[in-house]
Amino acid sequence: MLGAGAAHYTSIDRFPGNYSSPKAKEIYKNVVARWNDFFPEIEWDTSIKPDGFPENLDHRVRLIARPIETVYPGERFDTLCSFQVGEHVSDIQAFADIHNRLLKTDGVGLHRVDFGPHDVWSLYSDPTTFLRFPDFIWKLTGSNRGIPNRRRHHEFLDAFSKADLDVDVLLLEHFDESSVDFSTLNRRFRQMDKDSLLVKTALYRVTRKAGYS
Repeated sequence: MLGAGAAHYTSIDRFPGNYSSPKAKEIYKNVVARWNDFFPEIEWDTSIKPDGFPENLDHRVRLIARPIETVYPGERFDTLCSFQVGEHVSDIQAFADIHNRLLKTDGVGLHRVDFGPHDVWSLYSDPTTFLRFPDFIWKLTGSNRGIPNRRRHHEFLDAFSKADLDVDVLLLEHFDESSVDFSTLNRRFRQMDKDSLLVKTALYRVTRKAGYS
């Protein structure tokens, strides 16, 4: 975003890695090297040097190392985006509500949510195997860090609606229905609409409703 001309960038990350590590700087170098392949119409900001990033831009980069649901930064932003974060937040309604306190009136939220299995659960031929357990058992099988919250596509739409937000679904990918054994799912999921249950990936464009302050 900075390379494309953003004035500043704020990262809200509960579990931040080392953004100055050699591995991180290799990523930054690769971004610059491949920039024109993906964004030929946007000139890279040459003031951003991968070797010194983010240290040489500490006046334009800020890290808030807290859960996004709890952040009140005291300012609003043009763009609020996340990549495969929504499936991990503890409270998706709080995730939706943040748009009204973090986005400018004409701001845009972009969120890609991975509704599929993570880690070892990806090894099963049935991609919904991780939906077979009651919630209390699911919470006991791993730490809160990293495991999906198992909330489904329609629940995100409901949360955005309750937050008085307008939502455009830019992308929907689905699991192969033939690979899913619906009879083994936990009762909560068996009662859901299949179209929502089978969503594998979604990309949401979220905006504040006109007149909402």
